[in-house]
Amino acid sequence: MYEVIYFSRGGSTQKLAAAMADELDTQARHVRRVKSLPETADIFLGTGLYFMRPAKMVRTFIRENDFRGKRVALFGTSTSGLAVETLWMEWLLKRKGAIIAGKYHCAGKFVLRFGKRRFCLRAERPSDRDIEKARLFARSVRDSLQVAAFASDTREVSPVVPESAN
Repeated sequence: MYEVIYFSRGGSTQKLAAAMADELDTQARHVRRVKSLPETADIFLGTGLYFMRPAKMVRTFIRENDFRGKRVALFGTSTSGLAVETLWMEWLLKRKGAIIAGKYHCAGKFVLRFGKRRFCLRAERPSDRDIEKARLFARSVRDSLQVAAFASDTREVSPVVPESAN
């Protein structure tokens, strides 16, 4: 089971979350609609970059939940293209005992508002290619988590040698 949780102000991160959720056959949920972490789900957590940090709502969500032993894949968008938001989330989550399952970042649009006026930079981001890469990221993380779960469930078994082989 997977949970895709995100914060998005301008819609860039929401587009990535929707693509990943579709790939994982689940729903993307805004962080404000998630009260607590489900016990058995692997988490995909995403945000944009706001004043060189992840969104305050995401930082609060991380602080208020128990991530010990949880597998978390991170994704984010920013105009800078430096992936600072995923680095911040990784740092915060590791301090909470999370296992980072992967990270994905792409450029996002930047929206600046002055009263009723709105200015937008990189309005075309995330692009169709960015969204396809987000789908591939979700698929890759899902597959690697399934392999890891399978490997931890297998027991070492001694091979049975037929008596006729002796």
